[in-house]
Amino acid sequence: MKKICIFLISLILLVASPLSVYADDKDADDNDSLERVIDNANLLTSSEEEKLADMIEDIKDKYKFDVVILLEPDIGGAYCVSYADDYFDYKGYGYGKNYDGILLLVTMQEREWAISTCGYGIEAFTDYGCSYIEDKIVSKLSDGDYYEACETYVKLCDKFLKQAEKGKPYDYNHPIRSPLFVIGMFAVIWVVAFLIAYGIVASMKRQMSTVAKATEANSYAVGKAVNLTRNEDRYIRSAVTKRPRPTDSGGSGGHSGGSSTHHSSSGRSHGGSHGRF
Repeated sequence: MKKICIFLISLILLVASPLSVYADDKDADDNDSLERVIDNANLLTSSEEEKLADMIEDIKDKYKFDVVILLEPDIGGAYCVSYADDYFDYKGYGYGKNYDGILLLVTMQEREWAISTCGYGIEAFTDYGCSYIEDKIVSKLSDGDYYEACETYVKLCDKFLKQAEKGKPYDYNHPIRSPLFVIGMFAVIWVVAFLIAYGIVASMKRQMSTVAKATEANSYAVGKAVNLTRNEDRYIRSAVTKRPRPTDSGGSGGHSGGSSTHHSSSGRSHGGSHGRF
């Protein structure tokens, strides 16, 4: 009887194991069939939707992260932040157990936009990050360049996730530096180095100009004939070490960094931003 019980328990565990694995896999892939580009306002062409969807799929494969675009004709006067949060939550978006993802909502009737972040998205897209995305897309939305705005949003999602993967997301105390800024810094460093080198050479040249032409033959005597009548130390050069003044590591402009969060109607924490265009 004891052997039979052991056999039955083993059989149950054997059958339950693959079912458990299947359930986990199903949970991980449960939202794969969901659309990531939802154009209810008909602002994009079919080819534009496909391009954006392919870009988003690439991001999902690389970072295990959900990126969503929602374009609505109107939201019935609802608060755009709540609408974006609830759409993300109740439609089943978000990767993994923490529902990692970000959603961009654009509503035409209200002329509003909102970014909703969840899970890892709150860490990767700080208040600075959401503000940066706003600066890059709102003017395009205002001009009616909806595809360009959506494409810029997706590309920036890739950029911010790539940086966050390194362990230091873009933030007020770690902002994005434009290529022109980097080139400018190198140019300044080169000019300063050149001026320092030029100053040193000029100083050495001035010191050499104090040498006068000898008028007596004994000035050129060698060996034991040399008779030193004067000995002195001449200070010809100085070295100054400069250290940068300590700055506040809490960010610039009064921003402390990180993400502001709130709770949606589902109870989940969300970050993000919103505004008008």
